[in-house]
Amino acid sequence: RTVQFIPKDENHQSNPGEEGEWDTIEFKNVSQSGEYWWRVTASNHDTVYGADAVTINIDPLALEVTPELNGEKVYDGTPDFELSKISGTEVTGEADGETVTATATSAVYDGKDEGERKITITYTLSGAELSNYTYGGKRLSGTSAEVTVEESGKITAKPITVTIADQNDTYDGEPAEIEQDKWSASPKFLDDVSITLSAGNAENAGTHTITGSVSGGDRGNYDIKWETGT
Repeated sequence: RTVQFIPKDENHQSNPGEEGEWDTIEFKNVSQSGEYWWRVTASNHDTVYGADAVTINIDPLALEVTPELNGEKVYDGTPDFELSKISGTEVTGEADGETVTATATSAVYDGKDEGERKITITYTLSGAELSNYTYGGKRLSGTSAEVTVEESGKITAKPITVTIADQNDTYDGEPAEIEQDKWSASPKFLDDVSITLSAGNAENAGTHTITGSVSGGDRGNYDIKWETGT
């Protein structure tokens, strides 16, 4: 016994019977979904032609892409995420005997500043028949497709040591005048921040500690260690 089919289309609005170009079809791809005319042949009885077309539905499988990564970096003034921090990527959901590969092409944090962040990774999926799959609820097509994955990440404050140089002033009954450029940072700041030096209300002769403070919109991106001067 053999079951054969012909797609129902504009050229085959009814079962073509003996005049049809019948074929034995192995239904496996989503693209084969649709209506078909059918017939059954066997050596011990007459051929049976279906009066009504049969509907074949092949639903796509859902793919998942799971990266393994170290999502943390020290503040560097950019939202960039290094692809080298992705140690591996697993694709699941393929049909038996089929392989879909995922190649990361870019990645970025949802902001440049210190704190908990989301990382968006862009992947290129490759496979022989991606139209048999969906990703994120959307149907794929062709042999390659671009998809994105969101992962949790973190940007930590950049450690910086600010060293305040010693200064000298001559007693004149007024608070000591502190030169505001007598400091250095290692490593250097990546943004425009302001350092303000102060010795408080020091006006008497003697040794006084010079301290510093930082201001500016990006000050929260730095973990500052102060080395005070006198």
